[in-house]
This record gives sequence, C-alpha cells and structure tokens, in this order.
Amino acid sequence: MPIRAALLEAVETPCVYLAGRQALCEELLVQEIDEELFSALIENGYRHFGRFFFRPMCVGCHACVPIRICTAGYVFPRSARKLFQRNANLTVEVTVPEPSPAAFSLYLEHKKRFADSPTASPEPNYERFVESFFHSFPFSFALRVRDGDRLVAMSHFDLTERVLSDVYCYYDLEYLPRSIGRFAIYKLIEFAVARGVPYVYLGFYIQANAHMSYKRGIRPNELLLTEGAWTPFIDARNQDVMPPELASFGFVPRFRLGSAADQDPGES
Repeated sequence: MPIRAALLEAVETPCVYLAGRQALCEELLVQEIDEELFSALIENGYRHFGRFFFRPMCVGCHACVPIRICTAGYVFPRSARKLFQRNANLTVEVTVPEPSPAAFSLYLEHKKRFADSPTASPEPNYERFVESFFHSFPFSFALRVRDGDRLVAMSHFDLTERVLSDVYCYYDLEYLPRSIGRFAIYKLIEFAVARGVPYVYLGFYIQANAHMSYKRGIRPNELLLTEGAWTPFIDARNQDVMPPELASFGFVPRFRLGSAADQDPGES
C-alpha cells in the first residue's frame, strides 16, 4: 500500500510564520507511506513533522513558497568552502534518528532564538519532541554535528532516490557565529550530491520572515508556484532569474490529495 493515512479537518489557526495572519493547511496523519508517494508529496509542496504532513492553502495569503536546491553540477560557493574550513574540527555523521536528553536540550536551547517573536510557539515537552522528529520512516535520517563529545547541531532529513528533504535543524546558539545552521545545510547538499539525489528541499521560503528568507542565499534554487511548476529563482551567480512580481505572488496549490488517503477513522 503506497499510503495509509487520515485526512484531518482543515481549521484556521494563528500563523506561526507571519504575525497577525491566519493559517489554513491541508493536513494528513500518515501511518505508512512508500518512497514513491513520499517523494511526490515533497515535490508538490508538502512538509512533515513525524507522521503529520501538511501543505498551506491559506485564504488570501500565499507567502509560504516551497524551495529546493538543484544538485546537478553543483559547485559549492566560496562562502560554503569557508564554512567547511571554519568548522573542520567538527565531526559530522549521518545516523538513524534516536531521541536523547542531549538532543532535546539542544532543541530547547535553539528555540530561544525565537523567544521574542510574536509567533513563538509554546515550549514543547519531550513526548511532543519525539513525535515530531523521531517517528521515523524507513528513509528518515539525522545529521549529527559534534565538537568532541558535545552535540552542537542536529538536522533531521528524509532521503529517497529523488529527494533529500530537510525537515528541521536545531543547534547550540554558541555556534551561531560559525553559521552552524548553514553549515549543516551545505553538508546535506554534499550528502545528496555524493548519492546522485537531484534536489534538496529546504521547506518554505518566506520573504517577510527573516528566519525563512535566508534560504534564497542557498543557490542555485527553484520555487514551486503551483503543482508541477518548479521555476528557477536565484542562479549560481546570485542573480535573480524569476521576475520579482512572480516570486511575490507565492505558492498557489490547485488540487488536494484527500482522495489519495485511506481515511480509516480507526487509524487516527
């Protein structure tokens, strides 16, 4: 079975990305999914935390635009090479994700970055943390960065033949001057290039959110304007390829995938 999931009722909630706005998402609670359909969901603008898959379909706002990095012929920019040199003393490993008190402490430390944000979410408990990042599918992995025995960054991602999907990265704020988050992204790109995976998906690019707009600087990249319409955005020379008015229009989905889900009430 390619997917076993329950389609959840769409309910408006306060937006966690843009203050003062309401968010509306198509949401699936997934029990089982194969690599083919998972790849198709990611390619069509879906994200997930654990079993919870979602895609925005907000009324009157299309600011959350899926962004991906093209790996074919990828050449790391000078800034990336400098990051590799600056962080050469760190140990990077890819593992099966396993929850731990150290990872949870690191996550809580990272959340302090958003403490003053009007859209800051409540501090999660350990159980919710595990559900969000450690309910693993067979293609789920974690990139761990250590400084000696000290865990300083953790990036959760999914890997299939077609996609590397970066779920979330959290890190020690003491390493912020070393651009540890961007370093982790470039290590994921390196991992994808080595395995011939054509695209690295970074989630949503949101121009008006400083924590999400930095993604335009990871290039060359493409934005998804609607299903099947991945369009070049910023090229390898840091030149805008997409007309600004097209980029600002955002992501507008045309269909819903509810009919693809096996909606068994007993599975929720």
